[in-house]
Amino acid sequence: MKKAFLLFVLVFSIFSNIFADSDVFANRNVALRYLKLSQDYLIKSQWNNVVSYAEIGLNYDSSLADLWYVKAVALSQKNEATYILIEYLEKALENEWVSYNPSGAKLLLANCYYKTMEYEKALELLEDRALTLNSDALKLRGKIFYVTHNIDKARETINTGWRMFPLDVDFPLVFYRFENLPSLENEKAKISNEMFAELNKTFLSLIFEYVDSKNFINQDLLLLASTFADKEL
Repeated sequence: MKKAFLLFVLVFSIFSNIFADSDVFANRNVALRYLKLSQDYLIKSQWNNVVSYAEIGLNYDSSLADLWYVKAVALSQKNEATYILIEYLEKALENEWVSYNPSGAKLLLANCYYKTMEYEKALELLEDRALTLNSDALKLRGKIFYVTHNIDKARETINTGWRMFPLDVDFPLVFYRFENLPSLENEKAKISNEMFAELNKTFLSLIFEYVDSKNFINQDLLLLASTFADKEL
């Protein structure tokens, strides 16, 4: 009798595991279908649909990092609170990726950490090898070094970024915006700083070549750079 009971328990356990695995497999497939729908709407910039389908997918399988990521991207476009984006992006980086590269989530999360002044966390994420040559990551690193008063590293980062992306107006914009901060007033007197002098000279010589999306000379850049230009220029 006891042997029959043990055999029944064993068989029941085996079949329970089989059915459980089948449910997990089925849920994963449904979640993947909703991920595909979310991605399609992401391309179309239909943010509400992205969020809706991502949430349905997460109900079926919350271990898909891509669903947390697309939801965070869509919500960032809807100006959702930063702390909510941080929660979703952190969950994305804790889970399994099937479609996207996690570098995009790291960059978006690093931007969120920057906004909440968690600079060490942001820099740690930006150490990702895939982000070392990324223009947005380089700009963010430069900003973080400026606000943490690591001025030499900030200028070196802007110099690296500008050389890699010479027509990207954001690099001189970041440079002049932060060099104009009152907290760097003492640094302004150190015009002999070689990196500062080199960047300033280069950006001023190219100042009228930096244009905005409408092909107009970038007015913000002209205004910010005027602090460091000679009177004639």
